[in-house]
Amino acid sequence: MNLPLKEKIKTIAISILEAIFLYILIIVPAEYFLTERFSVFPFLSPDVKTFIFFVVLVIIFTVNYFSQPPKKYSWLFILTVFILTGLSVFGYKKYLIYYAELQNYPKIYSVSEDWGIQASLIIIEGKNFGPTWQPGRIFVDNFELRIKYWSPCLVVAEQPVPPKFFKGNLYLQDSENRRSNGRDFEIKDPDSLK
Repeated sequence: MNLPLKEKIKTIAISILEAIFLYILIIVPAEYFLTERFSVFPFLSPDVKTFIFFVVLVIIFTVNYFSQPPKKYSWLFILTVFILTGLSVFGYKKYLIYYAELQNYPKIYSVSEDWGIQASLIIIEGKNFGPTWQPGRIFVDNFELRIKYWSPCLVVAEQPVPPKFFKGNLYLQDSENRRSNGRDFEIKDPDSLK
């Protein structure tokens, strides 16, 4: 398709604006759900975000250039795309502030076991646990576990003798008492393993 230079520039500009808008609509929920809600990844790297943007841009440009005659781009359409992109960029900046605040809270990604008996070791992996020299605390409901090792992304805890056997919620508090997400955990009776 041989387009005049003005139409090529218009197609490129519209493609970039649409790609920015769609990128924000894709990356914000993906990042939040994959890193904070479902704990699949600790974070999405800038390389992954750049790759997603590039793929979206190529798809949008291809669709705009080959399947839609550029003469259909009215000024009203261009203004609408520009406004939507501006609003999404503004919303994205607000999201980045919110997401940065979430990074101050500890986050558990995995626990080695979903049950424990006295003297068993529980390995907890995650992020934002706090520095080694400022360990926090680990609980199953109100029952506190002993800390054997503490680092910003790995904690090893030992279960002391419990006052009772129960199913509860294992969570971590950093040195500033910020609470992590919880994981189901059972304090088992050692006799039940026989």
